Amino acid sequence: MTVIAISAMKVKASRRYIGAACAVTGIICMSFFQGAFAGSVNGALEVRLQLEPSCDFITGSMDDALLDFGRTAGSGQLPLDEIALSTKDRAVVHIACSSSYTGVNAPVLTVDYGLHAQGSQRYLLGPRSERIAYNLYADPARHIPLDPTAPLQLLIPTAGVITAIPIYGRIPFLRDPAAGRYTDVVWLTLSY
Repeated sequence: MTVIAISAMKVKASRRYIGAACAVTGIICMSFFQGAFAGSVNGALEVRLQLEPSCDFITGSMDDALLDFGRTAGSGQLPLDEIALSTKDRAVVHIACSSSYTGVNAPVLTVDYGLHAQGSQRYLLGPRSERIAYNLYADPARHIPLDPTAPLQLLIPTAGVITAIPIYGRIPFLRDPAAGRYTDVVWLTLSY
């Protein structure tokens, strides 16, 4: 009996030594430890993802969401579109929607009157609080106004594909305001 006890102690010490060697060297020593565990128990891990149907504005180039009328002299009565020194004829916002909001279920876009509106007229605000009236449109001919009271029905053909929505501007007339920079910020809302 004493001999058996001594050999069992030697086996336990050997297991500890080999286990430490396996851990240090990264050797897989599973066969040595078979039978070393008293038992086992099973459990479960639940893995979950919930996708919500949605639409969102996609951030692209900051210049895309800028409507720049360019530079011009201030004395004139003709409408001013984005001409003069501007290099583009429209601003573009990009959106993407999940499959729940494509085709006939596409969202509507509402464009508010901006920070400096007076009533239903949008204004650019400049030096000495001078204002220049401007309007926004959904089409290049400037026949479809973007009005907060009449949201624009969008056409989103495919889920997950980025869709460009152009916005066109016009200054109805430009008299002779003070020279300087005139700006406004307009908020856009997607409803779906």
